[in-house]
Parts: sequence; structure tokens; C-alpha cells
Amino acid sequence: MRGTELFAQETAVDLVKSTSFEIVERGPVRVAVEITKHFGKSTLKQRISLGPTPGIRFDTWVDWHEDHKFLKVLFPVNVNTTKSTCEIQFGNVERPTHRNTSWDQAKFEVCAQKWVDLSEGGHGAAIINTGKYGHDIHSSNLRLSLLRSPKAPDPTCDMGIHEFTYVFLPHFDQVPQSDVVEAAYAINAECHVHALPKQRGIDSNPNPIIQLSSRNLVIEAVKKAEKSSHRIVRIYEAHNTRGHASLHTALPIKRAWLCDLEESPIQELEVTDGAVTFGYLPFEILTIALEH
Repeated sequence: MRGTELFAQETAVDLVKSTSFEIVERGPVRVAVEITKHFGKSTLKQRISLGPTPGIRFDTWVDWHEDHKFLKVLFPVNVNTTKSTCEIQFGNVERPTHRNTSWDQAKFEVCAQKWVDLSEGGHGAAIINTGKYGHDIHSSNLRLSLLRSPKAPDPTCDMGIHEFTYVFLPHFDQVPQSDVVEAAYAINAECHVHALPKQRGIDSNPNPIIQLSSRNLVIEAVKKAEKSSHRIVRIYEAHNTRGHASLHTALPIKRAWLCDLEESPIQELEVTDGAVTFGYLPFEILTIALEH
């Protein structure tokens, strides 16, 4: 089975021909083109844009009616590396980009959460997705798996209309020093706008509602505690590092506790000048309760 699947990649057909190509946006912060492709019994339309989303954004619409076909998108990048970095929940793992052993050959398709990355010393490139978790990374080729058409156990699997987005993001430096993690969150958790009724303006606090001193840490959730009036902040370390950090909020913090995932206090944390300080370990998940 493994050999058959690897051989199937050698039978791929490149969908390079488009039936239409049109510039649809040419504004001060965003430019975009729209392309249409017809292949087999299917149709694909894409709006490819630059700005304000980080990287090159591909908003895709597909009417899919293929049999035993696998739709992938390929980005050949000029990066020298033998490993890829693949995001998982609250961290990342590394996978080989070569097929030197049978173990490596078995990793021809790997899963990742919001992004995968290839980096060398000074630069790299990532694919950010919003719900397509299969990736095929070999040598310096980044592939994202988009649609399949198996016939068992469901003969109608993936048939019909699909809408999805992915982003190609070149960057400088390695992943920990780049904006890959921030960009992936910006694309997967877009801002929601809510209109408020008009009222007399008041002076507002320009400080961020919540802020961390370390770029290695990611704020995953902010919520009210289940059994108290405390504010719960859930944080994780994203780059396999350790250190100390401080947490600031718009309102001064009076007391803070390190909690377990059920929000039960484990240890009271030090609060200095209205901010809480704490230590963290590689890929650690931290739950902190705040009293204002």
C-alpha cells in the first residue's frame, strides 16, 4: 500500500491552465486576481490576494465531482533543510523532508494544525490553512492536501461544493523569530465587529486588554472563571523554550494563582506593580487566575 501511494504521486497532472484570469481588486491595501479552472467534471475558482492578510491568500471555491482523485496545491520553495516544522495542538513537531529509510517513506503524508514550515538559517516559508490538515512535504516542496474522492466507505465523500482558504507565507529567520504563529492566528481567528449605539464619547484606556512580555507564549483563551469572579487566562509555550515572563492587563492585577485545567488554584504567583510574573517550560500549558 505504501509503495502504491508513493507511486501515485508520479502520475500527478499539473492544473496550470486557467480558463479565465481577471484582476478584480486594485486598492490601496489589497490587490486580487480571480482565476477559474475546469478539469474533469469539476470547477475551481480562486481569488488570490495580497494584503492586508499576511502572505499570499487563496480564497477557494470548488465544485468537486472526481473519482479516485486527490487535489493538492504545491509550493516549490528555495529552502535548504532536511526537516519540516508542523504545528500541533499547543506546540509543534518536526518531520523529515527526505525518504532515506522505510520509516521516512511512511511519513509521505503528515497532519498539522494551522501551519507547516520549511526554514533554513535566514529565511523560510510556511503554508497556513483554515481547515485542511493533510500535508505532503518532500525535499523543498510544500504540498497541502485539499480534496479527495475515495469510494469507500462513503461513495459520495467530498463530492459537491467546498469553500476554503489557505495562505502562503514567506518569512525571514526561523519560526520562533518570525510571525508565522501570529499570522496563523490572525487568519484562523479573524476579528469580529459589533456595532454599538451612538453615545457621548469618553476617554478610553489605550493599553492592551491583556499582554505578555515573551513572544514565545501564546494567549489561547481569556474567560471568566467557572466558580468565581476571577478572570482565567490560558497560555501555552509555542517554540520549545523555557524562561520567565510577565502578564499585564489594562486593569492592575491584585492577586494571581497558577491553576490546573479545572481552574483549581495550585500556587499563588508574585504580583509586582500590577503585573504577574511566572516561569514556563517548553510546550507547557499554563492556566492563570487573576483578581483585579
